[in-house]
Amino acid sequence: MPGVVKQASTVAPQKRVLIDTTNTHTGVKSPPSAKKRKLNGYGPNGHAPYSQNGFRSKLGSSQPKSQFETEVLEKMTQDIAGLREKNAETDQQWERPPLDDFNEKTDILRFQQIEIEEGTLHGGKVTLKMFGVSETGHSIMLHVTDFLHYIYVAAPVNFQRSDLQGYKAFLETQVAQHSTAIQSVQMVLRENLYGFQGNQKSPYLKITVTDPKFINKLRTTIEGGSANYKNLWKGVEGKILTFDNIQYVLRFMIDTGVTGMSWVEVKPGNYHTIPSYERQSNCQIEAYCNYHDLVALGHDGEWAKMAPLRVLSFDIECAGRKGVFPEANQDPIIQIANYVTRTGDSQAFIRNVFVLGDCSPIVNTQIFEHGGIC
Repeated sequence: MPGVVKQASTVAPQKRVLIDTTNTHTGVKSPPSAKKRKLNGYGPNGHAPYSQNGFRSKLGSSQPKSQFETEVLEKMTQDIAGLREKNAETDQQWERPPLDDFNEKTDILRFQQIEIEEGTLHGGKVTLKMFGVSETGHSIMLHVTDFLHYIYVAAPVNFQRSDLQGYKAFLETQVAQHSTAIQSVQMVLRENLYGFQGNQKSPYLKITVTDPKFINKLRTTIEGGSANYKNLWKGVEGKILTFDNIQYVLRFMIDTGVTGMSWVEVKPGNYHTIPSYERQSNCQIEAYCNYHDLVALGHDGEWAKMAPLRVLSFDIECAGRKGVFPEANQDPIIQIANYVTRTGDSQAFIRNVFVLGDCSPIVNTQIFEHGGIC
């Protein structure tokens, strides 16, 4: 899943160039003259880097770079063009591939989704946020709108279709507070899988809510007997059962056929990109679409492949007490080493280490030196 990198609020880390230390003694610190000047909040030319509000903020054929890309990743990209003769390492390119001529009117939005969570858009409207990576390595966040949560309850014997609107209004008085809670009540035929029912379907009431936050209160109201409209559920042994106790995200995945880590796509014209000033993520592409326009491609055949996902492996070292396993509230972290690969690649494209204080050069590794423990 995409993460967020917080920038230090005081002093930015020093950046060390890659140096071949095969002819030096291990553990010998480099002289002070070899250290690079500490980075301030500006680029190497002394000018502040442009942000999304600058000349790149206008949407052309592709979405603009996020502030995360322009102010963090570009600073951390290691430029070692002058040292290639001494190192086998190529440039450590933190940025993802450029979008080039991406156009929502002509390009299919297709990606491997790796995480889905609840979200909001357009003034608090409930959505499902899908994060993923395209075949070309671009990061994508898609807001899926208009999917509503629902539950079932077995219809009483004397319940008629003419009672639907009255029951909906009755539920509204029991569940709603400051806004409409019940979207609709429908009578449908379903089969209870508990026990053998003779392969016969029975009438059920499908109750759809306007917001998934109302589903728990609706279930409690019905099961507690407070929604016994016209006393139609008389003679029911025990509490009134509701079906099913399924979370909102899982209900969405079941109904749309989306499985974990599967590929999905939206045709051109069925999705809309979100302008930079309304974006909620650092992804290269952020868009929204109606859930009816989302196509689940599955994970078989052609779609059994993996997108070029970025995989971070890291290790920490603590200034621990002798003979005591480090504890988070007492032993500070003094070093974090990171190793980033892409799915399908044999070599890492990012190698770095964050340290406190000074550190001797490490071959083919980018070093970020920070101040001491506060």
